Amino acid sequence: MGAEPLTLRKEPLWTRSFIVLTLGAFLMFLCLQMLMSPLPSYVEERFAPGAFVISLVTSLFALAAIAARFATAWMLGRISRHVVLFAGLALSALATLGFSAARSIEALLALRVLFGIGFGMASTVLPTLVTGIIPPRRMGEGVGYFGLSSSMAMSLGPMIGLAIMDGIGFRALSLTGAASSLVIIPLLLVFRAIPPVRRREPAPSGGRTAAAGSTGARASAGSAEPGGRAAAERADAGLAGARASAGSAETGVRAAAERADAGSAGAGASAGSAEPGGRTAAERADAGSAAAGAVDETGHSEAGQAWLPALLNALMAITYGGLLSYLVLFGREMGLPNIGLFFLLNAVAILLVRPIAGRLFDRHGHLAVLPAASLLLMGGLLLLSWSDTTGLLLLSALLYGLGFGSIQPTAQAWMLRSMPASRQASANSLFYNSTDLGVAVGSMLLGAVAASTGYALMYRWAALSMVLLLAAYGAGLAFSRRRAVRAS
Repeated sequence: MGAEPLTLRKEPLWTRSFIVLTLGAFLMFLCLQMLMSPLPSYVEERFAPGAFVISLVTSLFALAAIAARFATAWMLGRISRHVVLFAGLALSALATLGFSAARSIEALLALRVLFGIGFGMASTVLPTLVTGIIPPRRMGEGVGYFGLSSSMAMSLGPMIGLAIMDGIGFRALSLTGAASSLVIIPLLLVFRAIPPVRRREPAPSGGRTAAAGSTGARASAGSAEPGGRAAAERADAGLAGARASAGSAETGVRAAAERADAGSAGAGASAGSAEPGGRTAAERADAGSAAAGAVDETGHSEAGQAWLPALLNALMAITYGGLLSYLVLFGREMGLPNIGLFFLLNAVAILLVRPIAGRLFDRHGHLAVLPAASLLLMGGLLLLSWSDTTGLLLLSALLYGLGFGSIQPTAQAWMLRSMPASRQASANSLFYNSTDLGVAVGSMLLGAVAASTGYALMYRWAALSMVLLLAAYGAGLAFSRRRAVRAS
């Protein structure tokens, strides 16, 4: 035990690559968050469409990002990862540049789809690169620090975007967002931050390589190579980056990486030689397992074990879709000039409550967190719908942030615990896809409600999503108990 601090000191975390990749992730998420809230307001002023069409500005992006993640997992097995990353960044930057030049709502929606594809590609590769360079014994710490990049962007992005659009105009905001994405490419190249593809030594048994499939990645759990990382550890740690979402959260990623490290500790990699093009066989197996989803070796889906927390997360994300798409328009309707303060205080509340919610979950389970957090979030939405002063707005942001910051990491940790160690990355990917799906559904559904009721009443209807969450939670627990009784 006394040698542990020395071991950690010999494994530096804050390397040049780690710092630059984390900065790149912050800039990528900053582009997203700067435009997410101001864009619906710009669309309403520029094209005067209905509320449902405005909802497509957010929902089409989210759905495109979900599809892009699955496609990226497939591409990473066939195309060099830096090519995929740079293509995603360039595509998202070009789409962002085109927002202010779009002459019709149809053209702008097409650009949102392109932005979602580019963002989905880049936000899958960047975290994968980071988890590949973090020392295994510091995986939880490293991914936690890396995850702060999205939280900082979530805190600062909406306020910066609204300030630029109000002070200079939407064209300046579009240029700023595109620059935020494009500058990542020279940043990574100048500082040589992209880690090289690791080559593996030939396997001793007849020259066979781990390229024979994912079986090779888990075949020899007891025979460690000198300095080699476990293939199972690489699969879970590397695939934990298959995410990005409008409401991404670093706590869940940290949990995934820690569980991946714990589940794989001591496992040796029966490694193969590098394939043509510089990609190793094990990396192809890793990328293939991401695309396969949560399906075990017998072909049975394991995603069913995590259906309840995924459903709860999607129901909560419906309310977040309403905030991202319509909060600025609500502020205009209610005469609230500083509506961006909601996002700032909401993000601060999320950062403060996550450690507390995590400890409660670890010690007492999800029942100690979810009911109370759901009521807090519901109260925040109801108070928001009646907010006609800055004070009420900030109080509603505090309540919503406390609820959101408790439910999201609890649902993700619950999903990770319900899945076997070999499927941790798939559970993490399912979680973020459920978030994006909820945001897309919420944006479209609440947009239809706002078209007939107005934005204030829309948020009262959005609060009913939390009633559904509590009902689904209770029904799911009852079903699980009955199944446990029958099994015993």
